[in-house]
Formats: sequence, structure tokens, C-alpha cells
Amino acid sequence: MVGCLTLVATLATTSMNHRQAARLAAESRSELRRDAARELIVEVLVTGREWVSNSELMIPVLGRFKQSDHLEFVETDSGKAMAVRNTRLTRALTEARMRIADVPLVKLIDTISRLHNQAPEKAMGPVVEASFSSAGRAPMEPILEALQYVRSVGLALDELEREATPYLQIGLGPA
Repeated sequence: MVGCLTLVATLATTSMNHRQAARLAAESRSELRRDAARELIVEVLVTGREWVSNSELMIPVLGRFKQSDHLEFVETDSGKAMAVRNTRLTRALTEARMRIADVPLVKLIDTISRLHNQAPEKAMGPVVEASFSSAGRAPMEPILEALQYVRSVGLALDELEREATPYLQIGLGPA
């Protein structure tokens, strides 16, 4: 009888240990996914804010360029750095869209991606066209509209950060 009770107790303990191990493994996998998502969101936020900051500085300058200045600019260190920032943001947004499954975050990432992809047409293009047609003296209207457009990208990044924070914060338990 005692042997039977010992066997039952051992089986019950083993079953509980397996369930606890499975739960801990699932929690570990979940935390690994959150770590990856956190890194992707941080990359989108950092590269996105670099792009916004640089665009805010460059748009007024682009409005003062003559056509030959634009052609020369792409070969400068600043022009090349601008292209690298643009590529990094495009890559970060693409990777985040492909790997993050939380619907509210995906919608915001899609919004930022759409805004970023339309920036040449909606922000930079009108300023460059105005500078070409006015021999490097673009009126303030297209410059202000372009800056407003870039600001909309910055606001979308802020919203992504607000929405992602509760999902991705690291809970620090007792030491």
C-alpha cells in the first residue's frame, strides 16, 4: 500500500514538473519573440527619427539649390549619408512589417512606411521642383508643406513608440 502511494506521489510530482517546464519554455519563447520585436521597433524609431531630423535640416537647403547643386549634392558625403539613412529606414520598416504580428503595431508600421515611401513625391519633390523653377529660390510654401509632411512621419513614430511600449517593456521582478 505504501509503495502504491509512493508511486502515485512520484507520478503526480513528475507530471507537475513537466507542466511547469513546458510553461517556463513557452514563457522563454515568448520573451525571445518580444526581445526581437523590441529590437526591430527600436531600429525603426531610431532610424526614423534620424531621417526626420535630417529631412528637417535638408528641406530648406534643397529649396535654395540650383539644378547643378542637386546633381553635385548626391556625390557629397552628406548626400551619400542621406541615402544610407533612407535605405536603413526602408530596411528597418520592411523587417518590422515582416516579423511583428501585433496588429496595432503593424498598422502603425505600415503608416510610417507609406509616409516614408511617399516623401520623395510629397515632401522633397515639390521643394526641388520649386527650386529648379525659381533658380534656387523656392518660395516658402512648398518648404513649409514639406516640413509639415516630414513632421507627420515624426508624429507617426511617436505614436508607434506609445503603442509599442506596453507590449514590449521589460518587467523587472524582484532581484
